[in-house]
Amino acid sequence: MTIWHDNFTLDHVISLRNNNLNKHLKIEFILSNKSSIQREYPRAVNELINKIDYSSKEYVTEEVAYTWFNRFTALLYMDRNNFNSVNVILSSEGIKRPEILSEAFKGVFDKNLISENTCNKVSSLLEGKSTSRDPEKEAYRLLIVEVCNKLNSKMPFL
Repeated sequence: MTIWHDNFTLDHVISLRNNNLNKHLKIEFILSNKSSIQREYPRAVNELINKIDYSSKEYVTEEVAYTWFNRFTALLYMDRNNFNSVNVILSSEGIKRPEILSEAFKGVFDKNLISENTCNKVSSLLEGKSTSRDPEKEAYRLLIVEVCNKLNSKMPFL
């Protein structure tokens, strides 16, 4: 299921939340020695391990799923009510990808939301200068995380 189509609804957000719980989090893989994530993000992995040690994998999985569910719901609400300068979840009319990603393909970034570092990473992915199995998906992930991080100062649940 792609998340960028004209009829994006709360049912789609719930589906994403359920998929996140069941398929996409993959804590077992992240914690395995096969994962490059441990080398790329050692601090985040150590924090994950500490949270799991303090509670359980199931609790951490549920917490992350609810966090992302809340983020997607808030971003969708903000898009639908024109609170964002650029739609993060919704697409522009006639385009099948989120507006923020479509703009990134053109090299246009909202500097109030996206740092120069993230702009460079996203541009490199979309221009094929950085290797990735799915550059569009990776670029969109970077954009969503960056927007959530920026909005966190005004809305701590993001």
